[in-house]
Amino acid sequence: MKKYYWTFIFLYAAFSTNAQVKYADSLLTAGYTQVAAVEYERVLFETQDPEVRNEAILKKAFCYKLLGQYNEAYQNLLRANLFDENDSINDRLRYESVLTAFMASKYNDSYNQYVQFKYYSKDTALVDQAKVIAVLALNEQQKWGLASELVSELNESYSLKLDTAELFAVSKRPKIRNLKKQQLATTFFPGYVLVREGQVTSGLLSFTLKSGIVFSTFYHIIDKLYFTALLSGGMYNVFYAGSTEHAIESIKVNNQKKITRFNEKVSNSLFKALETSNFLLF
Repeated sequence: MKKYYWTFIFLYAAFSTNAQVKYADSLLTAGYTQVAAVEYERVLFETQDPEVRNEAILKKAFCYKLLGQYNEAYQNLLRANLFDENDSINDRLRYESVLTAFMASKYNDSYNQYVQFKYYSKDTALVDQAKVIAVLALNEQQKWGLASELVSELNESYSLKLDTAELFAVSKRPKIRNLKKQQLATTFFPGYVLVREGQVTSGLLSFTLKSGIVFSTFYHIIDKLYFTALLSGGMYNVFYAGSTEHAIESIKVNNQKKITRFNEKVSNSLFKALETSNFLLF
């Protein structure tokens, strides 16, 4: 993907008429990315021309992307005046906002930026590229119903021959376990959740320790050894808190694995279909 960023930078720099922007462009072309970012910021400080400012903001965002600082790139793009008359720059700024928000794991922001981009832009090809990113962002939020609608639109526009209904079928979606219900199950069935999540040894150990402590506590109460029973109860609380936290963390990990597998399946199917069509990938 970096190759694409560089290509665009070179093409875009040729149209710059501002001397300071040209100087920053030369630094970026020479590989001085961090220094170039500083020079683009200098442009923002010294000029009030909205078109020049937007150009500097866009190119500073490229610098941040090349440095792997995606959140900084996104926050930088939010400074742009998107109601300037230069639609070409505005479209690129909006597209980059969709992309950098996604790369910064701000998935809801990424989708919202796409919605605005679609509303304001007439560049359908670039909007459709942003739509692909929006699908990925919705998948990460488990909003598969809305994602399927966007894929259906791409399917129709580019004749992708994707069975969207089958791809996003409810029966195919990952079964996500409810954390509150599982925590309740752990309370009454020690180790049950861990065993079911595939951690048999940890689950059986948890069950054995908790059961032993409970038995010991009641035994000492019957023998009127209340202080010892109190200590046993304290041990149970410690083991209970630790094993419950471990069980919940295991559920979170397994839930995420299921979500990731499903999202990767959808993404792979979508990209494979796009590659065989006339769609211009990133």
